Amino acid sequence: MNKIHINYQDTSIMCHDIYDIFPKKAYNVENVFEQEYLKFIIEHEKHIPTLDETLHLLKRDMDSAYLKNHPIDFLRLLSELVKTDNRLVYEMPKVGTDDEIRLVSPKNFTKKQAIELLEKHYNGEDAVLSKGVSFEKIKDEMLESHNEFCIKYVLANDDDSGMRLKALDLTNNKTVIVNVAFNDDDDVVRLEDMKKIGYDPVLLIELIDHEENTCNKKYLQKLLVDDEGLYDFIIKDNPDITEETLIDNFNEKYDHILADIRRKNDLINLLSEKIEDESENKKKEVINEYENLIDKLTSDYNYSLETITDEELLKAIIRYHPNQTIRIKAMKNMNIRDEDFLKEMALNSNEVYLRKLAVLNPHMNDKQTLMDILLHEDEDYMRKAVLDNVFFDDMKTLLHIKDNDKNDEIRKKAMDN
Repeated sequence: MNKIHINYQDTSIMCHDIYDIFPKKAYNVENVFEQEYLKFIIEHEKHIPTLDETLHLLKRDMDSAYLKNHPIDFLRLLSELVKTDNRLVYEMPKVGTDDEIRLVSPKNFTKKQAIELLEKHYNGEDAVLSKGVSFEKIKDEMLESHNEFCIKYVLANDDDSGMRLKALDLTNNKTVIVNVAFNDDDDVVRLEDMKKIGYDPVLLIELIDHEENTCNKKYLQKLLVDDEGLYDFIIKDNPDITEETLIDNFNEKYDHILADIRRKNDLINLLSEKIEDESENKKKEVINEYENLIDKLTSDYNYSLETITDEELLKAIIRYHPNQTIRIKAMKNMNIRDEDFLKEMALNSNEVYLRKLAVLNPHMNDKQTLMDILLHEDEDYMRKAVLDNVFFDDMKTLLHIKDNDKNDEIRKKAMDN
């Protein structure tokens, strides 16, 4: 790849020989800074301005109040000039070193970082980007915004248990909380998660059976027997229970529920075995054959489908089970990671809610699919879902939506992004 080398001692306009790889762009701009910037580009159309030259224009034309309110305006324009085919190609040496720095899309700068960069130059200091800012580096800010997609992404993918605890603290989504309780590999994260579950006797009994950490198991047992709801739970089907028979009846009911849970888990294992390495037609046959048992499994144990880890079983249920409620519950499972399946559901499912869940799955990061939905989807909440997906950062599409979408809220959300 050709590189643009900048001589920081040369204050004249930089020249180079690769201008032809950057096609001329047609802009329709309104704010004064953008008009002035584009005038500069037109006057020097055989040159791509350096970062410092761009900042110089900003310093000349903007006051400090504008910097604080619109720190990313210039970054977006600069990005438009220096990327092609959605790949960044503009590289420059870091002052005083042999290191090279890649400029990144404005979506990957936090507002705070953009302001710091601009104010450095505005105050006469050397303004150089130290490195590109990826999503990994803005997770804290995204979590602070309570972005649901980001919360699920961190809980499902982040190796840092501290980050997962932070994300856990920000969610009250019962489906997500239960999934973490069954599947997170950190004892402390699971314990903190269990504290958010509330009193749900059947779920607590299953977690007690599933949990391997002794401390966590004791917490769950204490939660189950100490809560005032336990008495109602025990006498629900037997009002003749007395204080003398309470413990015996509790043990009897506990054992009965535990036996049901283990039969349920045996059914899940059986289904997994029956569809393993089978054709789609065979998987459909299996789901149809066990349709009623899957229905009962879901009605008796509300969170079974949301915590299954067998991705192939989940996909088969979503594709072939006739009950929409069952399909939706399975689609909410964060353990679905198959990108091709998520694309299939997002683009081709006849059920809009399933499509929305596919877009908001924390492993959906196919930008072309997200772009197609944002540009062509009629349902407002589908387009909103795309804008909630932190992996979508195509500037041109966001600008188009900002200027043209029929929904005021979506236009504002695109502008904020």
